[in-house]
Amino acid sequence: MASPPIGTTLQNARSTGMEPSSEIKIKLAIGYALSDRLAPIACAIVKNITTSTKMIDDLPSAAIEAMLDYSKEQHRLDRPRTAVERAYKDVRQALITYAEAALREARERERQLLHGITGRDMRVE
Repeated sequence: MASPPIGTTLQNARSTGMEPSSEIKIKLAIGYALSDRLAPIACAIVKNITTSTKMIDDLPSAAIEAMLDYSKEQHRLDRPRTAVERAYKDVRQALITYAEAALREARERERQLLHGITGRDMRVE
C-alpha cells in the first residue's frame, strides 16, 4: 500500500499535536533539497573540496611536490583585485598549507615503506 503524500501526513501529524516521524522529516528535507536549485550546487562544492583533499592524501610525495610548486607559483603571480579574488587566494593558500602537511605525511609513509622493505632509512633533505 502506498504511503500518503508527505504534506498530508505532515498536516495530520500537526493537527493531532504529534511530532512528525523521522521518516517524514527525512522525506521533507530531501524533497526540499532536491527541488531547490542551489542545494545541489552547494553540495557538489563541498563534495569536491572533500574529494580533492582526499585525493591529495593519496598522491606520492613527488606528485604532491609538483602540485605544490605549480600552486605556489600561481599564488605568487596572482594579483587579486576584488574581495572574491582575495578570498580565492586565501582558499588557495589553505590548500597549499594542507598539501604541505600531506607532503610531510607522504614522505613519512614512503620512508616507513622503504624501511620495511629494505631495512634502511631514507633521508629526505
